Amino acid sequence: MKKNIISLLVLLLIAFNALAEDIIILYDNDVHCAVNGYSKMGALRDEMAKNHKYVTTVSSGDFIQGDIIGANSKGDAIVTIMNSVGYDIVTLGNHEFDYGVPQLMELSKELKASIVNCNFRSIDKTPVFPTYVVKEYGSRHVAFIGITTPNTISSSLPSTFLDKKGDAAYTFCWDDLAEVLQNTVDELRTSGVDYIILLSHIGIEPDSHKMDIRTLAAATSGIDIILDGHSHSVIPQEIIMNANGEDVILSQTGTRFANVGRLTIADNGDIRTELIPLNTISGKKAATEEIITKFNKELSSITSRMIGKSRVTLTINAPNGERAVRNAETNFGDLVADAMRMTCETDVAFINGGSIRTDIPAGNITYGLLCSAYPFDNKVITAHATGAKILDILEASVAFMPEESGAFLQVSGITFDVDTTIPSPVVFTKDGFVKGINGTRRISNVRIWNSAERTFETIDPTHNYSICSIDYTLLNRGCHGSFGGCTLDGKTQGQLIEIVEEYITKNLSGSVGEEFRKPANRIRIKK
Repeated sequence: MKKNIISLLVLLLIAFNALAEDIIILYDNDVHCAVNGYSKMGALRDEMAKNHKYVTTVSSGDFIQGDIIGANSKGDAIVTIMNSVGYDIVTLGNHEFDYGVPQLMELSKELKASIVNCNFRSIDKTPVFPTYVVKEYGSRHVAFIGITTPNTISSSLPSTFLDKKGDAAYTFCWDDLAEVLQNTVDELRTSGVDYIILLSHIGIEPDSHKMDIRTLAAATSGIDIILDGHSHSVIPQEIIMNANGEDVILSQTGTRFANVGRLTIADNGDIRTELIPLNTISGKKAATEEIITKFNKELSSITSRMIGKSRVTLTINAPNGERAVRNAETNFGDLVADAMRMTCETDVAFINGGSIRTDIPAGNITYGLLCSAYPFDNKVITAHATGAKILDILEASVAFMPEESGAFLQVSGITFDVDTTIPSPVVFTKDGFVKGINGTRRISNVRIWNSAERTFETIDPTHNYSICSIDYTLLNRGCHGSFGGCTLDGKTQGQLIEIVEEYITKNLSGSVGEEFRKPANRIRIKK
């Protein structure tokens, strides 16, 4: 009997040593609460571990926001699911801050994965989270650094980054981002790590600070691999150059678990990244699936409730399929803005394009579809603004065109022309807030609906107009703080999603018709 036990131990030891020495790192970015992919991620992780000694799971951010399961629990449900998968390391996306810094700090206590971030710091430049972690894979040491888009202060919940006096309490180091990152890399290289992986939520599209991941990589050296996020790009593997002309591998998985990324650092030093389409992963991790099913069941009574029907697809995209809601008028933007204006009975309504996240296909409209399209808990508020102030708001809205901006406004009760060949005259502070207007305006031919005369009239800069928008813009300094100076009425009209529901059920009698098939030509763009 003793001999048999010894033989079994020997066999187990041989089996263990037979496991591949390659380092496998599974990665995602911008999942945005597409939780059904997590059980497949968990299954893939477990399957890889059967044949590989070293398997790590990481995320490049934007996981707690994007659908009702995140909004309803303020991210707690997502953390529970991710813990069941077994994530090891994550960095923060800008949407990790949507429920406020205090809530993020609470979630960080629950999350079993290590949070790494080198540029989210208190105003005295002290890091809020560890800037990196180093994992040992046998004799090899791999460092994981985290970094978040410096535009987060103005693109997430701006008020959460301010102290009680209204001054900045945090920074994302926009003015010395490359230096902050390089200092972290240099510290790690001095310590003798073998590989450095950057978990990045920067993206390939330049932000308001003209920063993108290729630009950042070209300004630094010493990073081997960048697993990026934020721009929702699908990049299996791209070779970019660092400041020394050396190769850096860049990859992104897309969004909402379209793919799972797999980074392999082979025992011989070869490195490759590849994307695995989620629909090709057959297995599901039972423990994770059970948790997801439980959460979905709890929400089903809410999400399945029927609101109405639509004869057209309410879209955030242009006819060519590319996202348009952040730099052009869309029919979905028109409907949401109309719902706000009609319900609040104001002259004008504004809703930022970054708030409207997905299409609603033609057919039945359920509350769950509305929640997926608008996964925020914002309330609609009424205010007053002079015509001059409205002109400034519109100018800030189009400042980054033709590039995308979540601050681009969908509107109702107002029409205008935009000439994108004119450089934007908007001046921003270093934190991305509007400082003033200096130069020739892009906006012209601005006209506001006169409900009494039932016609559009040229805007009067001295007239005081009634407006409505959401608390994100009117209270929390969203849209680069461009709504600062509006006179609040002190009236909250209700949650935006409830206002859109009421508009569909009452004003449209439960049916969205042909009048919304195309955008209403409220924003006319000269390119």
